[in-house]
Amino acid sequence: MNSFFNKINLLPPTVFTGYDTVDARSTILGLIYKGIPQEKIILKEKECCEIIIDISPFYAGTQCQIADEGWMFNDRVKLKIQDVINNGEGSFLHIAECQEGGEIATGDKIFSHIDVLRRHQISRHHTVTHLLYSALRDEFEEKISAYRAVVTYDKLCFDFFYTGFLTEKQIISVEMNVYSKILMNYPVLTFMTSQNKAREICFVNTLNENYEDTPRVCQINDVSCEICYGTHCIQTGEIGAFKIIEQSQRGDGIYRLEAVAGMAAYFWIEQHLLNKG
Repeated sequence: MNSFFNKINLLPPTVFTGYDTVDARSTILGLIYKGIPQEKIILKEKECCEIIIDISPFYAGTQCQIADEGWMFNDRVKLKIQDVINNGEGSFLHIAECQEGGEIATGDKIFSHIDVLRRHQISRHHTVTHLLYSALRDEFEEKISAYRAVVTYDKLCFDFFYTGFLTEKQIISVEMNVYSKILMNYPVLTFMTSQNKAREICFVNTLNENYEDTPRVCQINDVSCEICYGTHCIQTGEIGAFKIIEQSQRGDGIYRLEAVAGMAAYFWIEQHLLNKG
């Protein structure tokens, strides 16, 4: 395994274009089949491999946001991308399952396309996580501080430091706060800046974490301004529905809210109404 990663680490970092595009024409730089780097693979249907390309629209999974899924194809092979992993040196490993068998080789040109509907749902959950944190700070006069967030396509989890569970009245107040900011349809701006500028403009000081020299900032009007490398909506109105569905305690003084937005919220509400009926 170490020799495998050493060989991958020699490849140039993947250029991520997924903030601005949902597809790319790429060149295959590396192939791994059954844990061994290969120059060429002949894949059968349902067989899996790992692919490194020079340019990728696929978001590589982090501790905060799940990876994109989608497809890669050319005139010889069609692949379903099931996961994307950053190897720690900037190269993205695309975990692929063959849908139509054929030959694939380093140097080949290949077309990449993400699952757009899935990406949009992930982005809704990520943007609304920022609104949720803002609403909690409004509700509790900044006595709450974030611990971590996990964003997927089917829900979001937001962990925070506090003294106890929220009451039902507080949860409703937080939901209404978030809804008001969704309905205002604020623009969601993302941009790169210097660490000094980020310290100046960000509402929450997160610069003690291991960020790049030029942090990426996500700013939502005067509501939220945080360092964030995830994907987001363009306007808050894209989030649509929002619902807090569960709260739990994760550790000493650490509490979690789970919530759904967009179509995930619609399906949750529909199921809840059916169960009640």
